[in-house]
Amino acid sequence: MKKCLSIFALTFVTAALVFAAGVDGKYVSEQKFTPPNGGDEITVTTTFALKAEGDKLTGTVTTAGMGRGGNEPRPIDIVDGKIEGNKLTFFTVTTTQRGEMKWKYEATLDGDTLTGKRTREGGEGRAGGRMGTGEFTAKRQ
Repeated sequence: MKKCLSIFALTFVTAALVFAAGVDGKYVSEQKFTPPNGGDEITVTTTFALKAEGDKLTGTVTTAGMGRGGNEPRPIDIVDGKIEGNKLTFFTVTTTQRGEMKWKYEATLDGDTLTGKRTREGGEGRAGGRMGTGEFTAKRQ
Protein backbone atom coordinates (compact mmCIF):
# COMPACT_ATOMS: atom_id res chain seq x y z
CA MET A 1 0.00 0.00 0.00
CA LYS A 2 2.82 2.37 0.94
CA LYS A 3 4.55 1.63 -2.37
CA CYS A 4 1.36 2.40 -4.33
CA LEU A 5 0.98 5.76 -2.57
CA SER A 6 4.61 6.61 -3.30
CA ILE A 7 4.18 5.77 -6.98
CA PHE A 8 0.96 7.81 -7.15
CA ALA A 9 2.64 10.82 -5.48
CA LEU A 10 5.64 10.60 -7.82
CA THR A 11 3.36 10.37 -10.87
CA PHE A 12 1.33 13.39 -9.71
CA VAL A 13 4.44 15.53 -9.07
CA THR A 14 5.94 14.53 -12.44
CA ALA A 15 2.70 15.42 -14.26
CA ALA A 16 2.55 18.81 -12.52
CA LEU A 17 6.15 19.60 -13.49
CA VAL A 18 5.56 18.53 -17.10
CA PHE A 19 2.50 20.81 -17.30
CA ALA A 20 4.38 23.72 -15.70
CA ALA A 21 7.12 23.42 -18.32
CA GLY A 22 4.38 23.48 -20.99
CA VAL A 23 3.39 27.00 -19.89
CA ASP A 24 6.61 28.55 -21.19
CA GLY A 25 6.18 30.69 -24.28
CA LYS A 26 4.74 33.82 -25.84
CA TYR A 27 0.96 34.24 -26.06
CA VAL A 28 -0.67 37.06 -28.04
CA SER A 29 -4.15 38.53 -27.67
CA GLU A 30 -5.75 41.11 -29.98
CA GLN A 31 -8.87 42.98 -28.94
CA LYS A 32 -10.80 45.64 -30.82
CA PHE A 33 -12.96 48.21 -29.10
CA THR A 34 -14.33 51.69 -29.46
CA PRO A 35 -13.20 54.12 -26.75
CA PRO A 36 -15.96 55.03 -24.27
CA ASN A 37 -15.73 58.69 -25.31
CA GLY A 38 -16.17 57.77 -28.98
CA GLY A 39 -13.74 57.88 -31.86
CA ASP A 40 -12.23 55.28 -34.11
CA GLU A 41 -12.00 51.62 -33.23
CA ILE A 42 -8.73 50.69 -31.52
CA THR A 43 -6.84 47.40 -31.73
CA VAL A 44 -5.01 46.53 -28.54
CA THR A 45 -2.38 43.79 -28.69
CA THR A 46 -1.27 42.17 -25.45
CA THR A 47 1.71 39.83 -25.35
CA PHE A 48 2.22 37.49 -22.40
CA ALA A 49 5.80 36.16 -22.19
CA LEU A 50 5.49 33.36 -19.62
CA LYS A 51 8.01 31.13 -17.88
CA ALA A 52 7.33 28.46 -15.30
CA GLU A 53 9.72 27.83 -12.43
CA GLY A 54 8.09 24.89 -10.66
CA ASP A 55 4.70 26.18 -9.49
CA LYS A 56 5.87 29.80 -9.77
CA LEU A 57 5.06 31.87 -12.86
CA THR A 58 7.34 34.66 -14.07
CA GLY A 59 7.57 36.77 -17.21
CA THR A 60 6.18 39.99 -18.64
CA VAL A 61 2.98 41.49 -20.06
CA THR A 62 3.30 44.03 -22.89
CA THR A 63 0.34 45.98 -24.25
CA ALA A 64 0.49 47.93 -27.52
CA GLY A 65 -2.19 50.19 -28.97
CA MET A 66 -3.14 52.09 -25.86
CA GLY A 67 -1.96 55.38 -24.49
CA ARG A 68 -1.71 58.84 -25.88
CA GLY A 69 0.91 60.13 -28.25
CA GLY A 70 1.99 56.77 -29.60
CA ASN A 71 3.82 55.69 -26.47
CA GLU A 72 6.14 52.77 -27.04
CA PRO A 73 4.85 49.62 -25.36
CA ARG A 74 7.01 48.48 -22.49
CA PRO A 75 7.07 45.09 -20.81
CA ILE A 76 5.72 44.97 -17.27
CA ASP A 77 7.04 42.27 -14.95
CA ILE A 78 4.72 39.59 -13.62
CA VAL A 79 4.72 39.43 -9.81
CA ASP A 80 3.29 36.82 -7.42
CA GLY A 81 2.66 34.39 -10.29
CA LYS A 82 1.29 30.95 -9.41
CA ILE A 83 0.53 27.79 -11.36
CA GLU A 84 -2.04 25.32 -10.04
CA GLY A 85 -2.77 22.61 -12.57
CA ASN A 86 -3.82 24.47 -15.73
CA LYS A 87 -4.83 27.60 -13.75
CA LEU A 88 -2.54 30.63 -13.73
CA THR A 89 -2.79 33.68 -11.48
CA PHE A 90 -0.46 36.66 -11.44
CA PHE A 91 -0.27 40.41 -10.98
CA THR A 92 1.27 43.38 -12.77
CA VAL A 93 1.89 46.79 -11.24
CA THR A 94 2.17 50.01 -13.23
CA THR A 95 2.89 53.52 -12.07
CA THR A 96 1.13 56.40 -13.81
CA GLN A 97 0.65 60.11 -13.14
CA ARG A 98 -2.41 59.09 -11.15
CA GLY A 99 -0.49 56.67 -8.96
CA GLU A 100 0.07 52.93 -8.82
CA MET A 101 -2.32 50.48 -10.50
CA LYS A 102 -2.31 46.77 -9.69
CA TRP A 103 -3.89 44.30 -12.12
CA LYS A 104 -4.84 40.73 -11.26
CA TYR A 105 -4.85 38.15 -14.05
CA GLU A 106 -6.65 34.80 -13.74
CA ALA A 107 -6.29 32.44 -16.68
CA THR A 108 -6.69 28.87 -17.83
CA LEU A 109 -4.28 27.23 -20.25
CA ASP A 110 -5.80 24.73 -22.67
CA GLY A 111 -3.22 23.52 -25.19
CA ASP A 112 -1.93 26.65 -26.94
CA THR A 113 -4.79 28.89 -25.79
CA LEU A 114 -4.71 31.09 -22.70
CA THR A 115 -8.17 32.32 -21.67
CA GLY A 116 -8.85 34.57 -18.73
CA LYS A 117 -9.75 37.88 -17.22
CA ARG A 118 -7.92 40.89 -15.89
CA THR A 119 -9.23 42.93 -12.97
CA ARG A 120 -7.92 46.20 -11.62
CA GLU A 121 -7.47 45.97 -7.88
CA GLY A 122 -8.73 48.83 -5.78
CA GLY A 123 -11.34 50.11 -8.20
CA GLU A 124 -13.41 49.49 -11.23
CA GLY A 125 -11.55 52.02 -13.33
CA ARG A 126 -13.00 54.49 -15.79
CA ALA A 127 -16.12 54.27 -17.90
CA GLY A 128 -18.30 52.33 -15.49
CA GLY A 129 -15.78 49.51 -15.09
CA ARG A 130 -15.11 48.89 -18.78
CA MET A 131 -11.45 49.84 -18.37
CA GLY A 132 -11.18 48.15 -14.96
CA THR A 133 -11.95 44.59 -16.04
CA GLY A 134 -11.65 42.62 -19.22
CA GLU A 135 -11.57 39.14 -20.65
CA PHE A 136 -8.94 37.91 -23.06
CA THR A 137 -8.00 34.96 -25.24
CA ALA A 138 -4.36 34.65 -26.24
CA LYS A 139 -2.76 32.15 -28.62
CA ARG A 140 0.74 30.72 -28.28
CA GLN A 141 3.06 32.06 -30.99
